[in-house]
Amino acid sequence: MKVYLLWHTHPTGANENNEKLIGVYATREAAMATQNRLLGVTGFSSYPVGFEIVAYEVGMDHWTEGYFTE
Repeated sequence: MKVYLLWHTHPTGANENNEKLIGVYATREAAMATQNRLLGVTGFSSYPVGFEIVAYEVGMDHWTEGYFTE
């Protein structure tokens, strides 16, 4: 089963971004409807190209590698 994550990203400074997970939806169409609604909302309307819809498989590991800390 897939769900669809709606993200919004906008630049906040030198090589930095603000990322927001808007929501998780059962269909791509539902995510797109939310995106279209938010295009007229303060903040989102200033960065209309910041939206991204990502399909995500439920019940799977999505991070299988380790990571480094400083």
